[in-house]
Amino acid sequence: FNGKTYGYFDAGNAVAGAPVVEGHRVIVPVANDKYSLLSYDFVERKTEWKVQLGDIETRPIFVNDAVVVLTSESKLIAVKKHSGEVLWAFAPKMKKKGSRAFSSPVHDSTTIYFANDEGYLYAVDADSGYLAWSFQLEGSIVASPVIDSLYLYCTTSKGKCYSFLRSFAIDIWMYDAGVPLYGAVGVNADFIFLPTSDGKIIALRKREGTKVWEYQTSSGINTAPVATEKNIFFGTLDRNIFALDAKNGKLQWEYP
Repeated sequence: FNGKTYGYFDAGNAVAGAPVVEGHRVIVPVANDKYSLLSYDFVERKTEWKVQLGDIETRPIFVNDAVVVLTSESKLIAVKKHSGEVLWAFAPKMKKKGSRAFSSPVHDSTTIYFANDEGYLYAVDADSGYLAWSFQLEGSIVASPVIDSLYLYCTTSKGKCYSFLRSFAIDIWMYDAGVPLYGAVGVNADFIFLPTSDGKIIALRKREGTKVWEYQTSSGINTAPVATEKNIFFGTLDRNIFALDAKNGKLQWEYP
């Protein structure tokens, strides 16, 4: 690695969702273009395939031998990663015209989870595209759901953070932060770390959803913290980066 430009290609239009890479293949989601998903081989430097699925502003995911994407209209689509051939599509019934999906899907190999701004959280079978379960939460969902070995966590614009036991589709607890939540949570073995729009990081116990500590900054936090067992790291809208002790919330360092 030397930092030199390896190459580039024209995706056709705006790339609003993050591309994903597997081997020498990069999958690129595109908004406002005829072809909205394409596969590019950056070793051979050629487009392998491209398909028209509708605008995509979220990050694709690899699930087994498929690439799964969530379109802006909340349609979840799986295509073969080697050809782009559509395997299945799941389109939930939208109650409001113009409703959108802004959060990227996540998966645990067997089930795919996604949400939209109508406040619905969905679980879909990864092989068939059939709906496993759904919940309507209070408020729009902007951030992606977060999963660990047992649970799923989801935040909403109404300030609610929900915990679900994924396998049984059971909601375990709900924590009300009192302010809109636009970022996903960070997770380690014991806690989840909730970023708030008024500049707090709130640590909650994973099993009960009870608050352990909170840390106040000077600006909003709209992205997910990165959590380890010892520390959490996050940035704020006023361009500061923080590191806190994960157990007690004490400041470790701040930049700049």
